[in-house]
Amino acid sequence: MPGAAGSGRAAVDAVKAGNDLLLLPFDLDGVGILLAGGRHIVIRDNSVRDNHPTRPIDPKRVGFAGGIVVVSSEQLSPFPGLTGSKPFDNTIADNSLRGNQPVDLAYDKSGSGNRFVSNECRTSMPARLCDDD
Repeated sequence: MPGAAGSGRAAVDAVKAGNDLLLLPFDLDGVGILLAGGRHIVIRDNSVRDNHPTRPIDPKRVGFAGGIVVVSSEQLSPFPGLTGSKPFDNTIADNSLRGNQPVDLAYDKSGSGNRFVSNECRTSMPARLCDDD
């Protein structure tokens, strides 16, 4: 699968108020952890708090915001000629998420085999990704 990230484990531990400005063709203002494409990635045991956009999302750019965001990267490559991928067989588990806007946990429903297990959060899109939903 061209452009797909390989296997890995993300154990960031704590992500708070990730509101830094990046110059990319997509807007990451207010994202805690972004999984764009990728296969066999494990995001586990992280505390993700208070991530939110600090400015309106530019309609000319793709915008993401929230605590943990899982999306396809097929249309997002910042590098000409390279394409991304849908997320496949990733695990998002045992994370604690609170106070993220617009949601704690977001998934665009692309790819397959992605699992959301025992995540302590209050808001998700789609619904029921959090244990607290």
